[in-house]
Amino acid sequence: AIFSIIAMLIAFIILPETHPHRTERVSIFKVALSMICNKKVVACGLIIAANNGVAFGFFAEGSFIMIDLLHLTPSDFGFACAATAVSGALGGIFAKKLHNRFSTEVIIGQGIAVMLVFSLFLGGASLLYFYDFVQVSNAQMVMIIITAQMGIMFGRCVCLSNTLAIALVEYKHCIGTSVSLFGFFYYTVMGLFTFGVGILHDGTVLPMPFYFVSLSL
Repeated sequence: AIFSIIAMLIAFIILPETHPHRTERVSIFKVALSMICNKKVVACGLIIAANNGVAFGFFAEGSFIMIDLLHLTPSDFGFACAATAVSGALGGIFAKKLHNRFSTEVIIGQGIAVMLVFSLFLGGASLLYFYDFVQVSNAQMVMIIITAQMGIMFGRCVCLSNTLAIALVEYKHCIGTSVSLFGFFYYTVMGLFTFGVGILHDGTVLPMPFYFVSLSL
């Protein structure tokens, strides 16, 4: 926290706008006010924060579920996270190919829809496991969670790459300042979203998938 405050003060006082053709100093306050009043910027920031909230929520809560409840080893949980990372990379590649057929806004919607579908799939499986409606073993539940999270991360990266691309198109004249402020905004909200999954933690499989459903919605 101390390091962050020092870095922020140094940037605020010393660091100029980094746009290569910008000569005059840019007012951080004016850019921040403009961005706060821009519905597109705020919407993109919330989408990015929710996307990252799902990803970091899995790292925060998924470890308790898969290690404590389903008895996966910590190293195996690490491999599971690696699998979701590969899925996310494929989502980014697939998103690029979608531009041949769809607009950026449509692709963002498609990515969110994929996240929602796999979150609902995970939620349904978690209900079956928790209430024992259908016999689901620990090993099967582990595979369901990994599969669902791979699908969620795939949709997340389809959405995320395109949202980042369109968020600040109106701020190219002060791109250094706007990117810094935008990152500060969505990381703050992402932190709150990640905090939320911790608040809901109750030692069962249920809170995480339905929290992901709510963020996707």
